[in-house]
Amino acid sequence: MEKTRDSFVDQLKGLACFLVVFGHVIIGIREAGIPTPKSMVFVEEYIWTFHVPLFMFLSGYVYRLTGGWKAKGTRKKILLHKLLNLGMPYFVFSSIYILINSITSGVNNSSSISDILMLWRTPIAQYWFLYALFILFVIWSIIPGGTTLNVILTTICTFISIMPINLGIFASSMWMSLFFGLGTVVNIKKSGNGH
Repeated sequence: MEKTRDSFVDQLKGLACFLVVFGHVIIGIREAGIPTPKSMVFVEEYIWTFHVPLFMFLSGYVYRLTGGWKAKGTRKKILLHKLLNLGMPYFVFSSIYILINSITSGVNNSSSISDILMLWRTPIAQYWFLYALFILFVIWSIIPGGTTLNVILTTICTFISIMPINLGIFASSMWMSLFFGLGTVVNIKKSGNGH
């Protein structure tokens, strides 16, 4: 049975995406040496405090709301679906980013074309987000599910993220697991009277 979309959550995800782009624009302006009003620097710093955690939270919420891995029938099917929906954009846009940065002088992050071969284990630039989100879907699809197990998994992943160990490719995923995991256990209730 197809679940209906929650337009409120879609709007929040759209806002989070907009804030990511807006924050990167402000950084780009600042790093290009263009004078930036102090208020914009404050706005940029404020945006960075919550925009990615908000998106991760909402991703976890939608994952639970739509039935988790069970919505696709098997864990394998949900992971193949997420690999296609997150992995393809990750590899395509990361590769384009690397190619442009490898042939353009004076970019913020210089790259070598050979960096494309390492994308499977080394996320680049802002595309770390897609990589981390895919890993979270893998982790949450492997566990049996249920609120108690989600709380336990969220706690374990968050604890691992604050340990003084090198998590390598899992570092950003473990930190974002707090927000994704909270999304899998919190129920967003909207007021029916418009307030």
